[in-house]
Amino acid sequence: MLNQNRAEAAGGHYRADIDGLRTVAVLPVVFYHFNVWPFRGGFVGVDVFFVISGYLITSLIWSEMQAGTFSVLSFYERRIRRIFPALFAMMAGVSIASAVILFPHELERFAISLLATAGFVSNFHFWGESGYWAVDAAEKPLLHTWSLAVEEQFYLFFPGFLYLLRRQSVRRVLWVLGGTLVISLALSIVGVYCAPISTFYLLPTRFWELLIGGVLAVGRFQTPKSAALRNALAALGLALIAWSVFTLTSGSPFPGANAIPPCLGTALIIFAGSGRTTAVNSALALRALVFIGLVSYSLYLWHWPIYVLLNQVRPDGLTALETALGIAASVGLAVLSWRYVEQPFRGRRSAIGRKPLFVLSGGAVAAAALIAVALTAAKGLPQRYDSVTRKILAEVDDQEPLRAHCFDRSAAKIAKVGLCKFGATNARPTFLLWGDSHADAMAPALWKLAASHGNAGLLGAHGHCAPLLDVPLSDPTCQPFNRAVARIALAKNIRTVFLDALWTAAAGEPAVDARPSDQSAASADPEKQDQFARGLMRTVAVLKAAGKTVVIIGPVTVFKRSVPEDLARIRVWHSNPNIAPTRAAFLTREAFVYAVLHRAAARYAVTVVWLDKTLCPGARCLTIVNGRPIYQDKSHLSVFGAERLAPLFRGLI
Repeated sequence: MLNQNRAEAAGGHYRADIDGLRTVAVLPVVFYHFNVWPFRGGFVGVDVFFVISGYLITSLIWSEMQAGTFSVLSFYERRIRRIFPALFAMMAGVSIASAVILFPHELERFAISLLATAGFVSNFHFWGESGYWAVDAAEKPLLHTWSLAVEEQFYLFFPGFLYLLRRQSVRRVLWVLGGTLVISLALSIVGVYCAPISTFYLLPTRFWELLIGGVLAVGRFQTPKSAALRNALAALGLALIAWSVFTLTSGSPFPGANAIPPCLGTALIIFAGSGRTTAVNSALALRALVFIGLVSYSLYLWHWPIYVLLNQVRPDGLTALETALGIAASVGLAVLSWRYVEQPFRGRRSAIGRKPLFVLSGGAVAAAALIAVALTAAKGLPQRYDSVTRKILAEVDDQEPLRAHCFDRSAAKIAKVGLCKFGATNARPTFLLWGDSHADAMAPALWKLAASHGNAGLLGAHGHCAPLLDVPLSDPTCQPFNRAVARIALAKNIRTVFLDALWTAAAGEPAVDARPSDQSAASADPEKQDQFARGLMRTVAVLKAAGKTVVIIGPVTVFKRSVPEDLARIRVWHSNPNIAPTRAAFLTREAFVYAVLHRAAARYAVTVVWLDKTLCPGARCLTIVNGRPIYQDKSHLSVFGAERLAPLFRGLI
């Protein structure tokens, strides 16, 4: 993406301001990823790059096709020269660092992403890897390569698309490109609500961003003669990008409509500077901005894995100094990569001919694939760690056994096959555990107790679906799911219903690991708090009216990151942060939820199982007991941890 040759502009005319525009794109991305305030919407820099790439690549292809000089082989040779060297150099360096820093399960996951990146399908990989139980983005060193994959896929078919249109009039070509742009944009606007993950990662819903640049390149529209109007357009473009960078957050639906301002802003700047100058374009052509733009591709490649790997060795997060050093290291490596890796392969004067280039490229892909297969076969090289560390890390996989086939059942499937039973094998279910993934994680506590008493229960658990009837939760499948579970809960054989969820999330409280750059937006939502309180009371009232015994399971501790992994990091890297929150901090965070649960207990005579007395018995909450973490990630209890809570439920089943 960020790496087109300086000569690749409309008609072969170099525009220094476009290199400067790359600086406007890459720096917000770097600052956003390193949590530098106030660049909380800096991720839009990728969209700026998409428009720039669409403009430059279309200019190159279209001008050569009109002149009858376009060659597919030459086109892909240029793409390889500009993309492969820096990319595979970064992949090699990050692979070595990952083999030292990442834990076995992380290294296995990295190996798969390495293979996907080498095949330029990492956007599909990270799309498929997403989901409720997916690891955080900050644990994936190659996550940023999804955008490269999108562009490579664009390069694969777009030349053929333009080739079919090459003999049509410019007017007709613009209609085709414009129509395709509108369709892609419409898919993106709808997709951020219906299928947000695929909309983010896949080309069809990003295609319109590249086509904005493509339309500019084919149209070669005449810029206004009025200098004032040109300056106004360029200033508006810069303002639209700045507005997006400083007002959007990681929680904003994206791309969709929120991607229009930065893309339109980029197009306005490119358009205003076409053939004529403006104050904005002149500023972008300043030497310092141009230089950063020239190294922007390598800077984009290196900054993210540096951030991820630094965070792997700092369980308590990066300090301001470490953040500054990380950014400085990114810039330093980018300059070295640009000078000694990118430049030798570029241009007609390169000493590396076409045939050796293709051989080297094929070898690089094969080597990456071989490394990926070897790391996977070696199961992430667990022998690098001692038995105590491996025991701590094993808790990552200590999840309740029903999850694989019982979690996230749809309302239709529940109506057809019901819910999963657990406890005594031959007993008829007499209780139901209902909630989100935290209910799923709590199942071993009730399972152990039920089995010892010859009893059985049912599990109804769905990601993000707190047991709140008729409440519009973030996942549109939650309401039908909750209604389906409620129907089973009202059956005569079910005497007791346990309700469990990450209550703070249901109440609209900010995540404990909210990005520092998003803190201004990370505050409790009064509307969601009200919905939560009314929804919980409604659910309890329905169950009590049917004669059910209702037990609400109180909140668990929530950590910033995965507990087993952070405990292992502390041991391996000999750091000494206390990752556990204080009991006082826990109670402060849960104050609203506690108030609502106390109100429900008083109004409907329900039982509340307060977990904090066991999970936070002293000044700080527990993370590990007898050498084993009691959590499998940052908020879900492991089987070991849940079973330790079984005594709290005696007399309730």
